[in-house]
Amino acid sequence: VIDKQPGLVVHPCNTTKSHTLVNALMYHIENLSSINGVLRPGIVHRLDKDTGGLMIVAKTDFAHKILSEQLKDKTLNREYKALIKGRLKSDFEVEGYLNRNPKNREQMILNKGMNGKYSKTIFSIDKVYAHYTLLNCKLTTGRTHQIRAHLKSINHLKVRDMHYGEIEKGIKALWQLLIAYKTQFVQPRTNMTKVFDIDLPDYFLTVLNNLEY
Repeated sequence: VIDKQPGLVVHPCNTTKSHTLVNALMYHIENLSSINGVLRPGIVHRLDKDTGGLMIVAKTDFAHKILSEQLKDKTLNREYKALIKGRLKSDFEVEGYLNRNPKNREQMILNKGMNGKYSKTIFSIDKVYAHYTLLNCKLTTGRTHQIRAHLKSINHLKVRDMHYGEIEKGIKALWQLLIAYKTQFVQPRTNMTKVFDIDLPDYFLTVLNNLEY
């Protein structure tokens, strides 16, 4: 389990050939699972470039296969913290089918119909500020940009998200305020439940400490 820094691309792609998380993993670890091919060795699930936090990496094909099965049957849990605009009064869920936005290929959008990939996120309130809400976001599925697209679909834009919102002048942070802070899974060989969590990074805490109640 690793803590990915925001701004780091997970694996090589058309726009980024080197200096990715996979390049770093291959430098430090001799063996990684081969299930996802040479470009994505060991990668069980990914995080967006601008999202930091916990990721699970498989060293063997055996572990990768079991962890992928846990992702599919929803026994591998992932939770995020997100700061959004607006004051919320109750917990909520968002579900529906996600597709590429035809007007902006860098975005995913929630469809009214059943085209695309099914997605669901459970949102619960962590703390309410004068003009913002800190949310706990639990993934039921893990689609590209899922949390960001779900929040945009209900007009609650995430703070410091240049792709799905706007950069507010009053909020000073290097990265979008979304962090994968907790993960839970069953260890493939011992069958023991493992839980990992991290504290919010300094850039996130600095913003929260300066918000009005």
